[in-house]
Amino acid sequence: MGLDCRTDQVINKTVKAAAAGYISRVSVAPFGFGQAIYINHPNGLTTVYGHLHRFNPALGKYVKEQQYKQESWVVNLEIPPGLFPVKQGQLIAYSGNTGGSMGPHCHFEIRDTKT
Repeated sequence: MGLDCRTDQVINKTVKAAAAGYISRVSVAPFGFGQAIYINHPNGLTTVYGHLHRFNPALGKYVKEQQYKQESWVVNLEIPPGLFPVKQGQLIAYSGNTGGSMGPHCHFEIRDTKT
């Protein structure tokens, strides 16, 4: 369960990190959350941002490199803790309509990292 954040029916609204942490996972798929980012935070929580249109430039470049390396558009990337640290309010992506989405928005969740 999560929160679907409205984007006035448009894509490319900025999506910013809810809190400091590091990008721990990125997934790209034609279903589910579509393009999604998972951020682990020091307090033991993970925030999830789904249905994204595109990632910030550095992350987007990394994802594209991994897709070519794996020879697959669909990827589920576990990212090492030091590779993409984020600060609260930092731009991480742009909202979209990817995956199992019925219109432009950003899906947001807060999860217990351990479970």
